[in-house]
Amino acid sequence: MVETFLNDEIGTETLQIEGYKIERKDRKAINYGGGVIAYIRNSVCHQRRIDLEISSIESLWIEIKFPNTNSILIGIFYRPPSSFQSWIDSAEKEIDKASAENKEIILLGDFNINFSHINHTVVGNQKWKDCINLYGLQQIVHKPTRVTDKCATTIDHIYTTDVDHIIEVKVPSYAVSDHYPVCVTRKLNPKITNMEHLSIEYRSFKQFDKNKFIENLTNTPFYLIESIGDVDEAANYWYNLFLSTLDKHAPKKIKRVKNTQQPEWWTSDINSARHQRDYFQRIGDIYNYKIWRNKVTFLIEQAKKKYFQNAISNCKDSKTIWKYVKSLNPKKVHNNITHLEYKNSVIQNDVDIANTFNVHFTNIAESIVDDKLCNNDDGARFDALNKFVKSKLQTGSEKFIIPEMSILDVNMYLKKT
Repeated sequence: MVETFLNDEIGTETLQIEGYKIERKDRKAINYGGGVIAYIRNSVCHQRRIDLEISSIESLWIEIKFPNTNSILIGIFYRPPSSFQSWIDSAEKEIDKASAENKEIILLGDFNINFSHINHTVVGNQKWKDCINLYGLQQIVHKPTRVTDKCATTIDHIYTTDVDHIIEVKVPSYAVSDHYPVCVTRKLNPKITNMEHLSIEYRSFKQFDKNKFIENLTNTPFYLIESIGDVDEAANYWYNLFLSTLDKHAPKKIKRVKNTQQPEWWTSDINSARHQRDYFQRIGDIYNYKIWRNKVTFLIEQAKKKYFQNAISNCKDSKTIWKYVKSLNPKKVHNNITHLEYKNSVIQNDVDIANTFNVHFTNIAESIVDDKLCNNDDGARFDALNKFVKSKLQTGSEKFIIPEMSILDVNMYLKKT
């Protein structure tokens, strides 16, 4: 919760709820208000991350530790409406430090920055938009959180670095203040990890010498196969002789890996850049870590772009094309429409919302016709459109017929696809 209006005179014991632990951060300034607080169930293993609260803004960081999965960092923020742009600089410092730990991040709170619930990409502050994009944070609240008689704004946000881990987002239309609460449900175990380490077996060609390998093959007694009468036994004997020689020059090795295979768009350049990024992070060189982190992001974006462009352009059937297209779109959290702003009025009834959409789109053609193209006698004039169409038609082909399609024709085309 934010805007707690708490101070040192109010003890934590007076705020206690049975079965929950409290983490709080009150406003230290002289002026009254602000503050953030978190209630955490006793059964949830957590740690207050004061080391991430490196600025003077009203923020609270908590690390939640779940079984069989990586821990997540939750940041609770309150940004006063009168804040300067320097607030974003302070918040970015904290997000940057949290991001350096390579853990899932969830931010929530009252940011007092309007995030359009109609066009989810429009943010009321460009600097904040650049900040969340830099750290791969996605805003998942797409309903107004503060509704008045005059306007509806989305100023209470939830950000996440892993949208696939989110089950649902709710904005209940009731509250004790002028803000609706925002609620998020996350999977407890988005990916249950096996207790055993993943490993792969591969041949190491690091010390492989082609000439020595061929020399050893030449000295291998393959001639002994001639004395074996059974074809299967002879093939098995040859196979064992060959592998015994190969093992000397390219021995098998076992390596622990995070994934058994990399995505098809993965390149060696990405791998090298990732190693450099992780190296600078280990030694604490934040400056070079940021450079290589951004480079890894750039290389991944370029590799994906090239891979999907080539894949889609080479597809010969629609099924494969849609397979690639769907893989490009991450799973999104969908919210039901609770109200609609239309012509300076707020509509909340589901039937009225549907009828408003119907009336709007059935009359949209008439509403967008330019008044300059209309006259009182003939209605709309489409001289420019007629001129364009005639320029595309060959002489004598102004009249054409669209043949009627029968059921048999439809069945025939469906069988072809």
